[in-house]
Parts: sequence; C-alpha cells; structure tokens
Amino acid sequence: MRIVLPIRLKPQLGGAQEHSLLPRKLQKKEIKFHNELNFFEDRYFGYELRERGYGIKVVSSEALAYDINVNKYSDIYIKTPAKEYLRAINKKTFALAYSHYTDSLFNSFIRFIKSENGRMATFHTLYVSLMFFGAVLSLILKELGIAMTVLGLTIVSLWTIGMRIRRCKDLKETLSCLFKYSIFGIYSFFPYLYF
Repeated sequence: MRIVLPIRLKPQLGGAQEHSLLPRKLQKKEIKFHNELNFFEDRYFGYELRERGYGIKVVSSEALAYDINVNKYSDIYIKTPAKEYLRAINKKTFALAYSHYTDSLFNSFIRFIKSENGRMATFHTLYVSLMFFGAVLSLILKELGIAMTVLGLTIVSLWTIGMRIRRCKDLKETLSCLFKYSIFGIYSFFPYLYF
C-alpha cells in the first residue's frame, strides 16, 4: 500500500529549513552550512541563499512527525555546554533576527517578541535589567533600587528552581542553563541593530 501526502511549496524568508529541497547546483556554489553553528545553522544558511539571489520555498505537508526518543533529559539546548552554546553568537543572533525580519524594524521586532525565542530573550533581559538597574538605582533611591533588585532575584530564582525540577538533571546543568540562556537572551534581544 502506498500513501501519498499532499505536498505544497511555500515561500519563506529564511527560517528553519528542516523540509527543504535544494537544487544540486548549490553544491558547486560553496553555499554550505557553517560548522561553527550548532543551532540556527539552517536560518543562517537561508540568509546566505537569499543574499546570493536564491528564493526559498519550504515543503509543506499535512504529515506529522513525532520524536519518540524525547524524554525529560533529552533537550539538546539543555545539554550543550555553555562554551558550545555561545559559540558563533554573532551569526546565531543575526540568523535569528533575519528569520523574523519583515518590512520594517518595528514590525520585525514585534514578530520576534511574539516568537518563542523572542519571549525567552525578553524574559532573560528583564530579570538581568531589574537586577542591574536596581543595584545602580539603590545608590540614589535606596528603597526603589533594592525592590527592583529583589524582584529580579526572585524572578531568576523561581525560573532556576523550575528548570531544575522540570528539565535539568542536576544543579550544575541548571546553573549552566541560567548562564548561557541569560547571555544569549540578552544578546539576541538587541539583534535589530543589524538592520
């Protein structure tokens, strides 16, 4: 028995290319995935294709795929060491910004903030900002500065406890996630400086 699924080609700016068809002639054009990117490599690849004049069409199908190997501790972003996670951060944040870019800076930023990556970046930027500006403000307006710092510390503490309970196998992995997600989140919150 043969199952035929309806397949459509859908234009795309440059996001994930997990279901893309590439012409064979691209192999000779030296447009390749970058080895230093351990995630968002497909988004950066899409950017390079567009820059060289290629359009991107993604295969769209009604088929669903399930990863049967997923369990509590199988998240690659959790397990990746901080050094590897933050490697090539400029290209990763550029690819992230590019994949959300539309017709204007404002619309692109709103589109980014609505995405999962945008929400993560906003969250990490928020608590770090509260702690930093609260500490600085406590030199001038002591009570307000301390309140902001305590709020930031409370938010990050609750997030860390939640990560430890839900996703991370030990405290070391949890603190590694806190460090790398904070750095990457803040860095990717401001990628629109590229445009």
